[in-house]
Amino acid sequence: MKPSKSHLALTFYLLASSILPHPASANEPEATMDSTDLLGGKRLRDGDGEPRFWHVEDGVILGQTKIDSGPDENTPLLQQERKFSDLKLQLSYQVEGHNAGVQYRCVDQGEWVVYGYPWDSEARWHALDQNPNALLVDECSGGSGLLLKTTSTDTVEQSVPPATGKINTPQETPVPEDLLNGTVVPTEDTVDESADGTPTFKVETPASPHFHENSGSSLSSLIADNSTASNTPACSSPQPLSIDVWYGSRQRFGHQGNPQRWINVLGRLRGHDDSAVLEYSLNGGARKTLTIGPNKTRLANLGDFNVEIDRIDLRTGHNSLVLFARDGQDEINTNVAIVYATPSTTQLPLHIDWSSVKDIQDVAQVTDGLWKLTPGGVRVIEPYYDRVIAFGDESWMNYEVTVPVTFHGFRKPGPDDGGRNVVHAAIAVRWPGHAIDAPPTQPNTKWYPLGATAEFMIQDHPQECRWRILGGRKKNVMEDSPRKIEFDKRYMMKHRVESTTESTTTYRVKFWDAEQPEPKEWDVTTSEEADVANGGALLLAHYADVTFGNVTVTPCSDLKPTVDEPHPNLPATTE
Repeated sequence: MKPSKSHLALTFYLLASSILPHPASANEPEATMDSTDLLGGKRLRDGDGEPRFWHVEDGVILGQTKIDSGPDENTPLLQQERKFSDLKLQLSYQVEGHNAGVQYRCVDQGEWVVYGYPWDSEARWHALDQNPNALLVDECSGGSGLLLKTTSTDTVEQSVPPATGKINTPQETPVPEDLLNGTVVPTEDTVDESADGTPTFKVETPASPHFHENSGSSLSSLIADNSTASNTPACSSPQPLSIDVWYGSRQRFGHQGNPQRWINVLGRLRGHDDSAVLEYSLNGGARKTLTIGPNKTRLANLGDFNVEIDRIDLRTGHNSLVLFARDGQDEINTNVAIVYATPSTTQLPLHIDWSSVKDIQDVAQVTDGLWKLTPGGVRVIEPYYDRVIAFGDESWMNYEVTVPVTFHGFRKPGPDDGGRNVVHAAIAVRWPGHAIDAPPTQPNTKWYPLGATAEFMIQDHPQECRWRILGGRKKNVMEDSPRKIEFDKRYMMKHRVESTTESTTTYRVKFWDAEQPEPKEWDVTTSEEADVANGGALLLAHYADVTFGNVTVTPCSDLKPTVDEPHPNLPATTE
């Protein structure tokens, strides 16, 4: 009996350790005719990892974590687009500081959390043995049972639970110390079966190890052979069906004005399969179906949802939102109390001090994505397509938004991701809310018409950054000369919108080092015929890992008249 085909994800994970580049080795594994190079030599093809910790440099996968800046647990680089059954995996790597490894037959729980069988290696296990060790651990049954530990013999055959999540009695079996440097070979040719049909994986030692003691750690070559697509779950998910509502079971809207047409209740469905159905009912009304992510745009990860409700459907005061989820025989529901304030207008000027609130939605409205309050401001947790915070009021017309911004890194968009041609942090003005798509979608994705979005684009690296103003009539104005920024350094962004004639609106932007005085000149100035005369404001992070600091919004009536001085590298208006 051959092992059942299972969902296989290859995961590399770190905890307080470093993965660093190292010189190429003559003994790097070579691809065979039917193999797949998962790295692709240049980028993380079909991969997914938190961009603060993972990237590619000079053809090498690099990762680094620090004790004082997270993560709180292992952080994976997940091979999520492809699925594998029996395979042969070859890699060379170096580890410095803690541990790294390979995890397979995984269940992706979202938010870079996986369950499966990690092959764990290096320094963290020195407490178990005086020499470096490698461990094979079971996580599929809700615990972590030790399946395999290295010592110093030549080969090992070790039973690993099949895709059902069954766990064998933990045992320690000698394997070669050089396993740390070697080749893991679970293939159809080398997988045997035990008396109960459990597949047995063999671990073999290469003739020449790839480990380099003095130069940290890298995953410079990663090759999977004999891969076979499969949709069978890896092991029984340890999570039951549940509905995670972000930002709490009681949410307020309208108390700080209405920045857009909609309110948004966000969250994630967990522990579900492809047959799951998610619905909502407002104030006892008919159930309406929600889209379950990912959808390549507003719903970033598995299970994400966005309940987008028109404000005209809300009662002033208390509203009852009930979420219903069905998955096979399971059906659950969750209640969310929505408190909608008596309509009022947020007056200008406005100052948002993130350190003075306990909840982002005390002073703003999260429209998309998972954000958190930090000592530096508000930070996006899961970079993806347009992570958005709205603030202000739909009645605002002529105003200026100033906000500090810190870029920590970015998530490189995949080939099928929406808006994949740009990575940026942005300020949008005169925002009315997403327009209704034709044909209708849930949630809506049409971002125009609006005033304009001023995007500070970092693209693939921080050496080629520039402004782009994207107008509601599809006007596209780009800064001519690029500039360089540094990650984890604080900068300032400013976007001003002002009606300059009865039919024309002018937009101006500037960006500067927060430690330097504000420059007098605007970086980009452009005008267009306006079709949106008023609206709230947005902070956006598009595939970028950013922190926005305290926000200041000033009415143009309080500002000195602007004398447009062309930026030295840019005409005043560029089509």
